[in-house]
Amino acid sequence: MKYFLLFTTILFVFILTNPVYTQTTTPATSTPQPAVSELGIEVGDLFGLQAIQNNINLGSNDPRLIATSLINLLLGFLGIITVIMILWSGVLWLFSFGNEERTTRAKRTLLNTIIGLIIILSANSIVVFVLNSLTNGTAPNL
Repeated sequence: MKYFLLFTTILFVFILTNPVYTQTTTPATSTPQPAVSELGIEVGDLFGLQAIQNNINLGSNDPRLIATSLINLLLGFLGIITVIMILWSGVLWLFSFGNEERTTRAKRTLLNTIIGLIIILSANSIVVFVLNSLTNGTAPNL
């Protein structure tokens, strides 16, 4: 039963924290069509990849910004897990009813969670330092 409650809580948190993505349509514009050969491949497109490039719609963001966004997402996820673990250790301690073994387990869980939080915050500060160094070190002089 406790695993079911833990699973439902984590699933509920994921559902609440995920943004909603909507599909947007772009208005049709009249662009000149490239010359097409007999095989249906655009002239000048040696491997036929232009059609794929037009359809996959990759972003043109800076890779550093993408890495920063992914790292911030991961650190946010780890923060949520840390809060859940602190609450879980509090529940364990609350329902130990004076049992020394259960109280020790709850204290150990809380201590390990705090150590994990310190590691997460240290990793965050290291990542911020490295990304700032990369950004300032590779940015053009204006």
